[in-house]
Amino acid sequence: MALARPKTLTFEEYLNFDDGPDNRYELVHGELIRVPLPSLPRSNRIDFLHDAFRAEIQREQLPWLVERDVGVRTWIGNSRTPDLCIVIIEQLAEIVQAPSAVLQSPPLLVVEGS
Repeated sequence: MALARPKTLTFEEYLNFDDGPDNRYELVHGELIRVPLPSLPRSNRIDFLHDAFRAEIQREQLPWLVERDVGVRTWIGNSRTPDLCIVIIEQLAEIVQAPSAVLQSPPLLVVEGS
């Protein structure tokens, strides 16, 4: 008996996909990949970096924001959700009215830890 392959999604279908607020997914080669919440030590490291970046951005009075839980479209049509990304304030206009919080333009910096 053959196993059914999951339906592949287009990037636009991914942006509109919703199976509840408690699940997070990345899109990899058309397939949804469920992303678990980070462990407590990793979450603490992310918090530390978030606060350090935010303080430096404020000190330098830059028009940037540090964001968590924002997806980033890659050049091959995938979507990844990094631990942190630094964006220009204007970039958030891309996701304010969008069905999903996925940036179409590249952020200034992406941080992904382990």
